[in-house]
Amino acid sequence: MNTKITLQRAAFFSRIENSASLLHLFDYLPDVFLYVKDAEGRFMKMNRTFLLARGVANEEEILGKTDLDIHPRYWGQRYRDEDQKVMRGRTPLVDQVWLIPDVNGLLEPFVSTKIPLFDSDGTCIGIAGIRRPLNPVESSSSGEGRGIQAAIEIMNEQFPSSLEMSQLSEVAGLSHSQFNRRFKALYKMSPSNYLQRVRVHEACRRLVAGDQAASEIALESGFYDQAHMTRTFKKILGVTPIEFRKMN
Repeated sequence: MNTKITLQRAAFFSRIENSASLLHLFDYLPDVFLYVKDAEGRFMKMNRTFLLARGVANEEEILGKTDLDIHPRYWGQRYRDEDQKVMRGRTPLVDQVWLIPDVNGLLEPFVSTKIPLFDSDGTCIGIAGIRRPLNPVESSSSGEGRGIQAAIEIMNEQFPSSLEMSQLSEVAGLSHSQFNRRFKALYKMSPSNYLQRVRVHEACRRLVAGDQAASEIALESGFYDQAHMTRTFKKILGVTPIEFRKMN
């Protein structure tokens, strides 16, 4: 970009009385979540979609709070750790796929992007982020996207049973290798890893909902046994089911 237009742009933005008012544009993007946090992880700005998802009427109910205040402790810490990674690295973290429960408790894939924010001295003072639903029908050719979506619905609904990847690829209308490759391109994980995460999510829900035995939770969440559940938890969440229960 040439120097003249760079200076013109800087002059233009300096004339805006309240540059933060530009963020109000995100109130008109109903599928996009916007948030801004300071270096301590406190929420400084959220758009309407974010507030509606949290079930609050205005941002004063969230302002100044952190992820640890509004999420279960384990998940709040994971979000906080990712924010810290962005600030330490001073570089954006682009197109990260998160699986987040919807209003019915089913996992829904979202694409998250975070950028560091700097003051005039170059000090990193926080982060800004957006999150949007990942729609495979839009992200791929229509027929292929619908097939992958159908396979995902089966995983979300039938995860306690034994599901074979060959069965799911057939539902998607793809060969096993095509299904695996295209699923990874969309979700940044394999179909089998997605299924593991659905089962882990169900186990997490049961672990914090009551005092049901871990061995029973394992079987009802689709794992072979408690040992299988523990190995999968460690691989995906970095903690055991018992440690997760104590944290929440």
